[in-house]
Amino acid sequence: MTIFDNYEVWFVIGSQHLYGPETLRQVTQHAEHVVNALNTEAKLPCKLVLKTAGHHAG
Repeated sequence: MTIFDNYEVWFVIGSQHLYGPETLRQVTQHAEHVVNALNTEAKLPCKLVLKTAGHHAG
């Protein structure tokens, strides 16, 4: 247990809607992959959480 166990760091992504829904979906999908990989492999002292700014996947 560390002092960081109750903390989380936000991985915030965003884009402009002019790129279209498919591009926004891909951005979110790639960010999910990065966050999951870092949480699994990087041995971070706290949890990394994906947050989207201004768009939704799906």
